[in-house]
Amino acid sequence: MLDSIARQSSPADTLAGDLLPEADEQQSEGTSPAPRGHRYQPKKLPTAPININTASMRELMRLPGVGQVMASRIIATRNERPFSRPEDLMRVPGIGKKRLEQLRPYIRID
Repeated sequence: MLDSIARQSSPADTLAGDLLPEADEQQSEGTSPAPRGHRYQPKKLPTAPININTASMRELMRLPGVGQVMASRIIATRNERPFSRPEDLMRVPGIGKKRLEQLRPYIRID
């Protein structure tokens, strides 16, 4: 009797078995979390270093690792006190040594 119970699948196994084939079907149909027709377009990096004290939000967003939120933070920080050296960017929440090193080739301060 115990052997027959042990051989029966548990409710969790049954549920997993019912759900897994659907997940496989979705993958085979080519569905993905991203909407169809939308393609990722990489940023066009600045061809010359940009002045972070005068750059617009759009210009700042061309920097690697800088999106709308980070660009807004950079602008808010420079409005409080302009940047006098690249290391001043670390006053911006979310910019540490690693991100500063990514940005350094693309920025200037005049």
